[in-house]
Amino acid sequence: MNNSDFTDFVSPSPSDAPKIRVLKFGGSSVGTPEAIVGVAGVVRETSIECRVVVVVSALECVTDQLEALAYGDANEALGHLFSLYRQHLKTARTLLLPKAVEAYRHVLGKEFATVVPSIRRIRGRAGSKFDVDTILAAGERFSAPLISSVLRHAGLNSRHVDASHLIRVRDPENGHVDRDQTTRQIRAWYTGVSASTVPVVTGFIGASSCGRTVTLGRGGSDFTAALIAASLNAEVLERWTDVDGLYTADPERCPDARKYDQLTLEEADFLNRADQLGMHRHTLEPLIESRTPLHVRSFKQPGTGTLIMPATIIAAAT
Repeated sequence: MNNSDFTDFVSPSPSDAPKIRVLKFGGSSVGTPEAIVGVAGVVRETSIECRVVVVVSALECVTDQLEALAYGDANEALGHLFSLYRQHLKTARTLLLPKAVEAYRHVLGKEFATVVPSIRRIRGRAGSKFDVDTILAAGERFSAPLISSVLRHAGLNSRHVDASHLIRVRDPENGHVDRDQTTRQIRAWYTGVSASTVPVVTGFIGASSCGRTVTLGRGGSDFTAALIAASLNAEVLERWTDVDGLYTADPERCPDARKYDQLTLEEADFLNRADQLGMHRHTLEPLIESRTPLHVRSFKQPGTGTLIMPATIIAAAT
């Protein structure tokens, strides 16, 4: 299914309301330089039709490495962090011209320096949950400026945005989001984004009321993207991954797994809360409330994916 096919399922927007699509790319979508080039192609094509907000996860496996770093041997943590720094810089050199690489290196260095004090506090046994979250958030803070740089290289006007300025977390211990405040912050931010700009937002990250970095839990980038899509009344949230849609089981392990071609938001929420869809457990909540469709798509296997729609829209189309 291409973008034009999708419009058959959504209600027309008011003529004066710009169409917005939120595109979320998980770690596998940005796991290699070739995949990142593919991301740029998807964003460029979509931006021809409407305004686009991109939400990105950390590069593939980076969050796992940061988690091991945060909870592992503190004396080796700085060395492991520097290895991740070099990995991202190597990827940038593969994708960008030297001037852009240098600009990214500067941003990367600032993010690296932000994490170092948290590592030192943990090594000195004086670290807090906020220090752990600062370490875990580094993956998205390394990836978003890289993806934004690649989009600029592809001819788009883009800038990276730290979601800690957008997502307010009421309960830092459990990652519970203050939905009303978050909606206000997202809408206020977006009024200042020019129509020609493609923002690249860090997934997985929010901030406490005092501005400390808080992570939203595993799969948190899905939740970030859903909060943004619902707050901006997006026509659709597209979740890009390496599998063509959602299945009854892992298709790589279960050859008989059946793909869901279409679900209602409520059906998907029930399955997701039973840990059957692999998304953050709160992802569907803001989409149900805002009646925002979710389209799960694959960058590896072009196809129809899985459409997750408000029940009223599905009923009207049948």
